[in-house]
Amino acid sequence: MTALLWGVAALLATGWSLTVWAAVSLTGWVLGAVPEGGTGQLADAVRNLPAPPLPEVLAPWIDTGWLTALQTLTADLLAWMGPWLPSTATLMGWLSPLAWTAWALGMLLLLAFTGLAHWLLRRFAPRPSTSTAQPV
Repeated sequence: MTALLWGVAALLATGWSLTVWAAVSLTGWVLGAVPEGGTGQLADAVRNLPAPPLPEVLAPWIDTGWLTALQTLTADLLAWMGPWLPSTATLMGWLSPLAWTAWALGMLLLLAFTGLAHWLLRRFAPRPSTSTAQPV
């Protein structure tokens, strides 16, 4: 049972790591498409950014209209926040460490819960009974 527990924890850790890596990569890709300077052009750059190619495996599950709506929402949010955002180089400089710090905290939380569940399983799991009866 504990092997199953740690296997599930490993799968969750892999998914969490890939999610954070994809978010940091996507953020770097979007900020790399912005012309040098301030973030004033960031909303326009996101709005005009061509969509990344969607793998054929994901095509049946991801609607391209949903990606377009997400892109428009992001552009509108950036246009609203534009006056308060720093330059794109500075923005990526603090977003990446922030994302990996959140990854580390999430990983610590996952390990803590898995360790607690492991301890509870070992403590309260039924033990095999040892009978001293001899076969006749």
